[in-house]
This record gives sequence, C-alpha cells and structure tokens, in this order.
Amino acid sequence: MVNCRQLYDNVFYSSSNYGRYILLSLFGWKHGCKVIWLTDIDIAKQVLLSSVDKGSFLEEKLFAPAWLPVLSLESVNGKAWQDLKSNFIIFQKHLPPVENLVAAARHILSTQDPNIEIDAKEVVHITVACFIKWIFNLDWDVKWNFVCEASWEWRKEIAAKGKGNTQLKHKTVEWLINLINHSEYYHLFGEQWSNPEYYSIIMQPFILSPMINFSDIAVSAYHHPGMSIQEFIHYYHPFPIMERYIEKDFIKHKNGDPIILIKANTQVFIPLDTIGQHEKYTSGLWTPFGIGPRKCQGSQYALPLLTELMTYYENNPQFMPEKNHKYSGRNNDHLLFGESIYQLILFIKIFIRN
Repeated sequence: MVNCRQLYDNVFYSSSNYGRYILLSLFGWKHGCKVIWLTDIDIAKQVLLSSVDKGSFLEEKLFAPAWLPVLSLESVNGKAWQDLKSNFIIFQKHLPPVENLVAAARHILSTQDPNIEIDAKEVVHITVACFIKWIFNLDWDVKWNFVCEASWEWRKEIAAKGKGNTQLKHKTVEWLINLINHSEYYHLFGEQWSNPEYYSIIMQPFILSPMINFSDIAVSAYHHPGMSIQEFIHYYHPFPIMERYIEKDFIKHKNGDPIILIKANTQVFIPLDTIGQHEKYTSGLWTPFGIGPRKCQGSQYALPLLTELMTYYENNPQFMPEKNHKYSGRNNDHLLFGESIYQLILFIKIFIRN
C-alpha cells in the first residue's frame, strides 16, 4: 500500500480530536485559510475525485521532509507529484504480473522455518523479500538486513517520534540504486536512476511503504481475525488522515441550483479513523485505498500480497506481530515521554518557521 505514507495517526492519536483540530486550525490561521474536518463520506468522495492539491499542511511540512532523501509519491505536490507519477507509470508498465508477486510470497513462506517467531521485524523482512523477489527476481541476502532496520528509521521520523538515522537511509538508497543498475530496468532511465525523482518510484511504493504499512496492518489483522483485508483497513486505516486544498468554491448542483459545499481557500482534512468508527464497511467502499487521481497506486499489489500473508498466518501460534513493533501510526505501541517531547518541539518549530 503506496502511501504509505503512510503514519499520521501516531502524531495525533494520543490527543483528542479537539487537540488535532486546534493544532491544524492554528496552521490555517497562520496561512490565512479556513480548516474543516470532512466526515461526510459522499462529499469526501467528491472532493477526492476532483482535487489533487494537498495544500501546505501535514504532507508538506512534516511528512515530505521525513521521507528524505526519498520523495514520496503520496506526499509531494504540484509539478513534483506530476513528474514522479509519470515516472512511476513508465516503470509500472515493465513490472512482472502481480501473479508473480503472489507466487514469490508463496515460495518464501513455504521455505520458511516453521519454528521462527513472526514478530514485527520478521513481518518487515518477509514483506521486503517478497517485493525484491518479484521486482528483481533476487532471493533475499542476509547482507541486506540493514534495509529492514532502515525502515524503522524512516518510520520513526514519519511518525514524529525521533530523528531517523540519515547514514542508514543513504546506505539503503545506494543499495537500491545498485540493484537497479544491474537489472533490466536500467535502460528505462539510465544514469537518471541515481536521482530522487527516479529511484523513489521504487523505493517508496515498493520497498519502504510496504514495510511500514504491512507491519501495522498485521497487528490489526491479528486482533480482528475473520475480517477481509479491505474491511479492517477501513476500520483501522494505516493512513488515517487525507488532506486536500480547495482553491475555488466546491459546488454541488441540486435541482439546477448551485450549492456551495466548501468555500474557496479551505484546507480539508478527511479523518479516515473517524469515518471508520462511524461508517460500516460495505463492499466497494472507497475508504481502504482512496479514490480519485491520488488514490493509492499500490492497491493492486498490496491487496493480493496482504491476502496471501494474512491467510498463511491465520491461527498460526508463531504469528505475533505486536512483538517488537514500534513507531506505530495506529497507536499499536506506546508513546514514550521522550517521543512526546520530540513531537512538541517539532510542531513548535514547524509553526514558527512556516
């Protein structure tokens, strides 16, 4: 699941809904725009279908910097998003069929030691091993285990629980560029693969976001057996808040008359966590993977792989994804005092600078 981006809720989950409303309203006041929280699922759908602008709030101020040196397809905006998406679509056309991803997962799971404890770290390892086998047709090398550790460093910074290890992040980027340079994908962009606008189209959607999101989803799946993948993502979404900037009046016509639903110069926040608490899931509901031009680009890959993994581990006594799980975006671990102080200082800095 691309966007992981993936870990909003940890930033706000420990506070009440009023707390996050007040915080973001202050940002709106400083930027001279209105802020609304949109929980009407039908209006939210129309907003997502008609808007691609995420504005200058959470994604731009907090999450895009946390992803560096990677550019997140979910977080960037404007021309940067258009360019990144264009590169992603070109690369996507050269990927093996999604059936090969499922086959890779089955092979990895079938050859796994049945006595191994499947904790959060192992979920991360299995996830990235499946994608590397699918994309590059390479078996996981233990020398690459630092990539799994690096995912926790990205996760920590995206969740606003601390500064990530920059050296480990850059080492992971170099690892991926080396894989690309020795693969059949090199000819697509040549030496440009060494630039963030190109290596990020693999690193974020297929490496980092799956490692980050799948472990959180695994915890939810463990606590709610019997639910479909789409169902528990709806109720326990790893990406709890969507945002859009409404530049012009958002109008709906009723009986031929225009009705202004959202006024111009408004920052809209769509809290999927709140919607999940109040809206019963039905088949075909857009909430699990979003809708519109900025919907999750990886849903066609995430859903089959998640289904395969969660089906395999259902009722398995070795499956304990809560163990060693940290820096969660779904409150799947505890917010430590030092992490709370880090968040407070970070938000104050962002507010003052911006």
